[in-house]
Amino acid sequence: MKLEFQRNAERYRFIKWGMQAFDTFKVVPPGIGIVHQVNLEYLARGVQRDGDVYYPDTLVGTDSHTTMINALGVVGWGVGGIEAEAGMLGQPVYFLTPDVVGVHLKGSWPPASPPPTWCWR
Repeated sequence: MKLEFQRNAERYRFIKWGMQAFDTFKVVPPGIGIVHQVNLEYLARGVQRDGDVYYPDTLVGTDSHTTMINALGVVGWGVGGIEAEAGMLGQPVYFLTPDVVGVHLKGSWPPASPPPTWCWR
């Protein structure tokens, strides 16, 4: 890691400046972990709240594994570098959504297994 920081010192200074200059730009330092776990532990919130409205967290990333976060309930969208940069600078990132975005549950939970209350909050 020491050699990595020596070789890329200017880049890391620029990235550090970017994190301080833009509220929407977050970078986890090298050596912390692989992108899937880093998204989960450092970046993803899971559920966003706006007053009485709850909606899933979203992630726009340029790594080929960006969409792995979808398995955790975060809407992850892989984009190209220019599109990601535009998003960081406040431009909207568009993607198509399906016609059906809701789920209707029928029946009841078995008595031996209480419903997972975290999914109803």
